[in-house]
Amino acid sequence: LVRPAVYAYSAEPLTLYREQVGGLATPRVGLLSRRASPARSVLCERWLSLMFGDTYEPAMRLLARWGDLSRPAAALVVSGSKAIGKGLLATGLARWLTGRADATPLEGARYIGRKANQFNDALKMCPMLSFDEGEGLDSREAGMAVRRILSDRVHAIEPKGKEVTWLHGCLRLYIAHNTDENPFRFGDLPPAGRAAVAERLAHVEGQDVAAEYLRELGEAGRARLVAELPAHLEWNAHQEHATPAPGHERFGGWVSSYVDELLRAGNRNAYLAALLLDVVEHHPHALAGLDRVEGVAWVKTEVLLRWWNRELECAEPHQERSLRRLYGDVPNENLLGRMLSSLAEPEKEGQHPKIKMSPRLNAARPKAWRIPLASLRRVLGRDDDEGGSLLN
Repeated sequence: LVRPAVYAYSAEPLTLYREQVGGLATPRVGLLSRRASPARSVLCERWLSLMFGDTYEPAMRLLARWGDLSRPAAALVVSGSKAIGKGLLATGLARWLTGRADATPLEGARYIGRKANQFNDALKMCPMLSFDEGEGLDSREAGMAVRRILSDRVHAIEPKGKEVTWLHGCLRLYIAHNTDENPFRFGDLPPAGRAAVAERLAHVEGQDVAAEYLRELGEAGRARLVAELPAHLEWNAHQEHATPAPGHERFGGWVSSYVDELLRAGNRNAYLAALLLDVVEHHPHALAGLDRVEGVAWVKTEVLLRWWNRELECAEPHQERSLRRLYGDVPNENLLGRMLSSLAEPEKEGQHPKIKMSPRLNAARPKAWRIPLASLRRVLGRDDDEGGSLLN
């Protein structure tokens, strides 16, 4: 019986894998090399402080934690314009973690959709996954995978035609996106699921002044910055940093209302629930076929579709792009019907929630979904007596 090989990332600056065969651990040089000697770079420090802005201190504290691959750490989420250097930072982080001047982060979209958290041999060369514009983060399964990848200390590697190996050590996730896009389209996560994902995401709003700084540096200055970044990050890992907030201490991140908002916006059912409640509570006569009777809304998909398209026409450009990415370029009754079915409840036990007829609906009306308003509020995490517009 041949035991699967086991590799481990070392937390020491000399970053090696250890291959375990038959209980004996042997260092393997050549997979990850010795990290750069710590050296503070004024150039890198200035750029990072400009880009991170008010979150500079917590961001550098998190990156220091990134250096210890024996501990889990929150994903770094950087939003902002294309010119602030999000790609430069990703490259610098990969070269720092691997100790190789030619290293690049792995494309997270190639692995996030795989069964569980299984990878190929490329993971042995770099412990960092990068997601550009949130590519691959577009399903509920992706949200669950992000939670697993950032929590697990052991990862299966299943290359084709080879035996399974196990990589011991924590992985790092880097997510970059433009400000007007939502990279987290994880779907209908319950409140507890959203909180668990939010705990693992640390957001930095990239500042445009960093783009001006990079332009002033010129091509030669940017090349020098990339060359000095690994050593500067190693220097930062040796500095003393303040303890993170207790609520997010487990992953070294921080609370971000921006991340919470994106996760909620990525929940199709949450948006639909907010839309329905807003119509019922503030525009009771706007929709023919939607009535509020004893806390129940009777909803017809074709009428709701007209209202939803009206909302799109009134949306700001960035909101419209976000909504169309969430629902698809061509909203239709079938899509809204599937969503309503997950929000609806039957009037009687064993009854389908799409009611053919009701005493409160005359014979001329077609089928409608029975949506209890209390269920909509539960989806949104709201109390029954809480007022105000839920779309703002």
